[in-house]
Amino acid sequence: MAAESKTKPAINGVTNGNGNLKPSFKGSKLYEAIRGMISSANNMERELSGLPDLEKLMESEKRLRKEVEEKTKEIDDVRLEKEKELAEKSSEVAAIRTETEKQIRLIREEKETEVGKIKTELETEKEARRVLIEGFEERVGVHNQTKAESAVASQRLDEAQQHLKVKEEEVEAARQKVAELQEASDKSSAQVEALTSDRDRVAREKTLLAADLQSREAELQIFESDLQQLQKDVGVNLLYDYDDRELTRFRREIDAFAEESRGLVTEFFRESDNTLSTVTLPHHLEYLRRVPLPKSGSTPDLRCLVAQAVIARFLRSHIFQPFFLPQDLHGAGADILEYLSEDIQRATIFRCQILAACDRNGSGKNVAGQAKDEVYRELCAFVPATKYIALQQRLTRFFEAGAKLWSELQHSKQLFLSEDLEDEEIEEIEDEGHRPKLWEEYGTRAKTAAGGPGMVVATLFPQVVMEEGEDTVNVIHPGVGLWSDQTVVLAATQAMARGQANGRVNGDARPLNQRRRSSSSAPSGRS
Repeated sequence: MAAESKTKPAINGVTNGNGNLKPSFKGSKLYEAIRGMISSANNMERELSGLPDLEKLMESEKRLRKEVEEKTKEIDDVRLEKEKELAEKSSEVAAIRTETEKQIRLIREEKETEVGKIKTELETEKEARRVLIEGFEERVGVHNQTKAESAVASQRLDEAQQHLKVKEEEVEAARQKVAELQEASDKSSAQVEALTSDRDRVAREKTLLAADLQSREAELQIFESDLQQLQKDVGVNLLYDYDDRELTRFRREIDAFAEESRGLVTEFFRESDNTLSTVTLPHHLEYLRRVPLPKSGSTPDLRCLVAQAVIARFLRSHIFQPFFLPQDLHGAGADILEYLSEDIQRATIFRCQILAACDRNGSGKNVAGQAKDEVYRELCAFVPATKYIALQQRLTRFFEAGAKLWSELQHSKQLFLSEDLEDEEIEEIEDEGHRPKLWEEYGTRAKTAAGGPGMVVATLFPQVVMEEGEDTVNVIHPGVGLWSDQTVVLAATQAMARGQANGRVNGDARPLNQRRRSSSSAPSGRS
């Protein structure tokens, strides 16, 4: 403000040392500000005159006013006496003005703070009054509630008195009931005494029965020992309960045995020697009646399937049987087996005796030898003379292995049976894994869909099942069949049809793809 005063023209002032007029203090902004502050202080004093805590503020205001007046007077004196030092005094005035403004601001802040405190105290007093009123109202509500509860309690007291009368009546009835129960207790005591005497009597009888039981247990141990010895003599301990793992092993072994039969036939009977083409096939056999065999002549495929069917036939009739009956004893033996089959325990005992006897005397080899002789008698004409001995040795090993395998199967408590393949049963089989298999060397089926028109015309390997109940069996091996729609059967049927069309007497056609040999005694090209 001092800098600005140097540029303004002189108005109602005096001239300073530089030739300019000194401005009047009463017309300055500081003067107006001081007057405004004094006026504000006066107004505030009037507004806060009703408050008892503002006396100190008024005294402070008077002191400040007095100081301001003194400062103003001092400034006037300085202005009149020391015009040359106006610049310095102006700075002093500015400092005084700043200090004054600061003090006024502090005073204002203090006043505002005190006013805020007063307002806060008023609000606190109002809040306390409100809380007091609410507490009073709450006490009035509690009083009313207590009064209502007192009325309810009075009503409940009346009800309790009535209930007490009812309970007194019930107590009287209970006393009567206690008297009755006491009478019943006396009767019960008499009964307890009677039961006590009965208990003593039962205890004596128990002692006697315990002694009798010990003697019976001793007798039972003797009977069990005799039973074990009898079972050992009968051979019941020879039978086992085969689990699923054992049955799986038997399935693998029977599959391998069937493949051995297949390999045997392939090795010895699939000869392309033309000297064997004139061999007459055993078409008269009952189990080959469905196979279209020519009455004269043969082919390697026909010789193989006939040999396979013959081996399967004697394998089932001699080896895969619970009891083998020679021809000279077949009639009497069949009657005995029928008699035994009427009682399961009797049949089991007889089976155990037979198993024990077979294990002792090695009868399996004898039966295998008979089966070998029967098969060799039927099939020796189907192989060259150079293979007669080898065929007999191979058949012997084959049937002895089958007898050993079947003997192990017969040691099962559940009876294992071997069956030929029947068309009626095949149609009823829903599980494809239980349907008879086929061997592809005799060709695939014309109808591969399950349940097709083809039927089994011969058994190439018998079916093996295990009895689980009267009407249920577990298929161990489904067997291998020759189907009517396999290639070899269809070819044989067509050959017979061509023979009939060509007017041959026996209805046979010449076998196809056969080469003549110069000498029937020449060695075979196969070993």
